[in-house]
Amino acid sequence: EDQERDKHQLKSSRTPQQLDAVLSNIRAEGRGPDVYHISMAVSLIARMRGPGGGWKGAVWLLQSASAKYNVEPNVVTFSTAISACEKGRQWKRALELLREMQGRGLEPNVITYNAAISACEKGGQ
Repeated sequence: EDQERDKHQLKSSRTPQQLDAVLSNIRAEGRGPDVYHISMAVSLIARMRGPGGGWKGAVWLLQSASAKYNVEPNVVTFSTAISACEKGRQWKRALELLREMQGRGLEPNVITYNAAISACEKGGQ
C-alpha cells in the first residue's frame, strides 16, 4: 500500500523539487527511500524539462543518493542515468558513469551497454 502511494506521488511530481519533497517525506516516515524509489526518481527527473531536470538532474540524483538518502545506486539506477545522458547527447558523461559503476563493483548489463553505445553514436563517437 505504501509502495503504491509512493509510486503515485513520485509519478505525480512535475518538478525536481517535488520529487525531492516526496523522497524526503518517505525518509521522514521511516520507510526509505530505497533503491527502487531512487531509480524511479532518476527516470522521472530525466524526463523533466527546465532547471534541475533532464540528464543533469538524473546524474545529480544518482550521485547524491548515497549521501542524501543513504541509498546505494544499483545497475538499474546507473543504467537509467546513462540512458538520460544518451538522450541529452552527453556521451562523455555516459562513459564516466559506466566507469564509476564498474569502480563500485557493479556489473553493467546489456541495457547499460546499449545506452552507453547509443550515447556515443549520438555524440558522433
